[in-house]
Amino acid sequence: MLSLEVVIYDTWAQLQALKPEWDALFRGVFERSGTLGYAYATTAWRELPKTSNTRLSVIAVRRSGVLACLWPLYVSREGSH
Repeated sequence: MLSLEVVIYDTWAQLQALKPEWDALFRGVFERSGTLGYAYATTAWRELPKTSNTRLSVIAVRRSGVLACLWPLYVSREGSH
C-alpha cells in the first residue's frame, strides 16, 4: 500500500534538517536546475523580506517514508481582503 505524508516546514531549523534528504532528492533529478537545490532555497530564505505579511515554507511529500517532492513557497499578502 502506498503511503503519502505531507508536512509543512516553516522554520530555519526545519529547513536545515532537510538538507541531506533534499540533496539526495536533487541528485536523483534527471534535468537539474540550480533553482531546485538546497543552496538556492536557503539563500532565498535568508534574503527574502520577512514581515508580518510574508511566510516562507517548504512543503515536503514523503512516499512510504522517503522524500519524494519538495515545494518551497514564499507567500506575500498585499492589502486587506
